[in-house]
Amino acid sequence: MRTFNSNEDVYRFTNEIILQARDNGDKNIVDLLENAVSRGGFLPSERLGALRIAYSELLKIVKDGKMNYPVQEIKMVIGVINKAFRRSNRPF
Repeated sequence: MRTFNSNEDVYRFTNEIILQARDNGDKNIVDLLENAVSRGGFLPSERLGALRIAYSELLKIVKDGKMNYPVQEIKMVIGVINKAFRRSNRPF
């Protein structure tokens, strides 16, 4: 099982899913994730927020049985992003 220890790990995984979606011909998934990365803005929190929304949508599609993507890893990515937001919102 893969581990996600940094934002770069999340971005790398996103690129892998985009490549897999392209190979599968899943244009909607490619557009969903690419738009999240490009529209996320320049701050890491903006990009992670956009990716969290995109991965939540992808998880709904995958759970419906329409696509074959790594569900556990997608859930882990969402969890890691949520954890990053909780950490960033802690008082000093």
